[in-house]
Amino acid sequence: MMKKDKGEEDSEEEEKPEEPQSYAGSPIVVDTKHRYFVGKDYSNPYEKDFVELEKYAEDCIDRTIVPRMPWHDEALVVFGKVARDVARHFIQRWNIHKCEKFLYEDSYPFLLPKTYDDPDDLRVKNWAEFLEARPF
Repeated sequence: MMKKDKGEEDSEEEEKPEEPQSYAGSPIVVDTKHRYFVGKDYSNPYEKDFVELEKYAEDCIDRTIVPRMPWHDEALVVFGKVARDVARHFIQRWNIHKCEKFLYEDSYPFLLPKTYDDPDDLRVKNWAEFLEARPF
């Protein structure tokens, strides 16, 4: 996004890039001495960061002193239109991968989205043209 400088409305329109926002919620006070980039992923082991990148297989932490970080399971539940949208997206992605990688593999079936509007949509005669068509 570009933002116009308020002091230069009558002169040439100079556009300055808008600073990207990396936080959610209300604005926070920014300490210019210690900057935080919330929402960014960093490698941050407890003891030290990567030292010798060419030796990627070696652990840079002494595991007799510092244990590995535990596995964190996450869960999410959605209902209603959001759940339908997620399901439809999953079905679309599944069918794309089926066409690209497993087109003739019967153990990976095509998925059809469930209809929520018309019970007649579930009849085979309405899907016959779709099922007989070539994917690409």
